[in-house]
Amino acid sequence: MSSATKDRTDVFNPVALQLGAKKARIHNGSFQLTPKGVTFKSTAALPAWTEVDMELRLPAEKSAASAKKIGCRGVVVQCKKQNKGGVYDVALLFCDVSPRTQQQLRAASRQFTA
Repeated sequence: MSSATKDRTDVFNPVALQLGAKKARIHNGSFQLTPKGVTFKSTAALPAWTEVDMELRLPAEKSAASAKKIGCRGVVVQCKKQNKGGVYDVALLFCDVSPRTQQQLRAASRQFTA
């Protein structure tokens, strides 16, 4: 069983979201990573079932000098507008993730404290 953990390390802040030619903002402190996907609050609405390519820079492991960059493809499974402001709660599920990449995501998600 795995659970989402909120990034309190500021490793993922600021996070930029590029949607074609349009840029959106991911709210600081809202990015949550799991081996299966991510959740975040955004200024952009992403229609359900939209495919998204992501490039993540994962925190460096103790034995590595710099952050690891990995690419993931996912699909938006939920995008719900909050009651106030132009903020959307987005949930994205990773698809076709290699076992190696999933292992890296699992290790990175464990580094954060809830």
